[in-house]
Amino acid sequence: MTKIFSAATWRAEGWAMLVLAAPVALGQLLQMGMNLTDMLVIGHLGKEPLAAAALAQGLWVFFWFFGMGLATVTAPMLAQAQGEGDTAGQARILRQGLGLNSVVGLGIALILGFSETLLLWLGQAPALAKEAGHYLDALRWSIPPLLLMTVVRNLLVTYHKANLSLAFTMGAFVVNAGLDLLLVFGGQSIGLPWIPAFGLIGAGIATATGCWLMVGAMLVYIVTQAPFAALWRTGGAWRPEAVLWRRMLTLGLPISITMVMEVGLFAIAGLMMGWLGTDALAAHQIAILLASLTFMVPWGISQAATVRIAAAVGRGEPAAAAQAGWVAQGMGLAVMGSAAIVLWLVPYPLARQFLDAEAVANVAVLELAVTYLAVAALFQLFDGMQVIGTASLRGLSDTRVPMLFAVFGYWGVGLTTSYVLGFLLGWQGIGVWIGLATGLATVSFLMVWRFRALTQGQGRAIPQRI
Repeated sequence: MTKIFSAATWRAEGWAMLVLAAPVALGQLLQMGMNLTDMLVIGHLGKEPLAAAALAQGLWVFFWFFGMGLATVTAPMLAQAQGEGDTAGQARILRQGLGLNSVVGLGIALILGFSETLLLWLGQAPALAKEAGHYLDALRWSIPPLLLMTVVRNLLVTYHKANLSLAFTMGAFVVNAGLDLLLVFGGQSIGLPWIPAFGLIGAGIATATGCWLMVGAMLVYIVTQAPFAALWRTGGAWRPEAVLWRRMLTLGLPISITMVMEVGLFAIAGLMMGWLGTDALAAHQIAILLASLTFMVPWGISQAATVRIAAAVGRGEPAAAAQAGWVAQGMGLAVMGSAAIVLWLVPYPLARQFLDAEAVANVAVLELAVTYLAVAALFQLFDGMQVIGTASLRGLSDTRVPMLFAVFGYWGVGLTTSYVLGFLLGWQGIGVWIGLATGLATVSFLMVWRFRALTQGQGRAIPQRI
């Protein structure tokens, strides 16, 4: 049975979690803000470009999250090595993690070169698929630096220097916003007539450029600044270490599949909305972007939870690992409960930021977006619970069972419910969104139950060392 901590230790854990999670959450918000900025700028081109960008980002996110699983596995590995006092092991994990994710990122970028063909195969309208393909021609090159950034950020968070990662992400956000305006609309309005208006592809160029500058600055920092410079020098050769790559793949692939199950639920829901027409798809994208913004806060908390739990496991303190997980859940519930209230009370002022509310062609889109945001408000708590629950299990090196939960909950329950309600019963978009909520609720309860079982000695006892 897990040791019962005093109120003072719970407060101390809460403060430590907050200090670590706040900059990570803000960094995630800024990273998500890059996509949001793209959509806000693209929305001024009209609902058709917005819908095409929605398709593109849905496909991009699907592949990005697959890669993120392999990058994310370095977080518990680095934290556990630190808990064990294994600095040399940290150095090897960092260098091998960067090598593995360079290969994965390049592979994903090459696959997305066939995005228009993929979208046509998935039943999307040819005109939208073509525009989405143009956007992805540039946007796909943001994935390699984002995966490398994740590995470096995990190192910074392990050393409780997440504020540095936040600073680098803020710089990328500013670059992306400026380039969005310049490249999408051209430079004529600011006295640079030689810069043409690239439209959708300009937004992709802006995001990819910001990401490469960000990861370049982060790598320069860790190579030159203490205490990371010494760590970098002891990382060993760049050639792949079969044992370490196998370990990363063994733990990381289940994480990738778990993430793909979740993001795949939303990506396929976006494809379903595309079957319902441009209005439904554009409205869906608005609602998804707003819900994704709120999700970035528990995502940040979840990253802190992984590090805190894995470090406790490395120190051989299972009770502290359990406490960190429950503190993280409490923080997530508080944040997402507040987000639910905001989305429920003021959906229309939020939705109208993406489209001109005075244009007659946009009225139906905004009405649909408000309807979808009502459902998004309802699943906020579940969204926070599932991401923190999954990350807490990751800190215990438990990745295979959560993967099975994700397959069952997101696709077996969520996707099936979306299709049945949306199309077989004719509820259309609102039915698809109720299916999303059902899938999130299922997975959230399964993840929390699993964490409770492990930390109370049912199933595999902790600590679980990597």
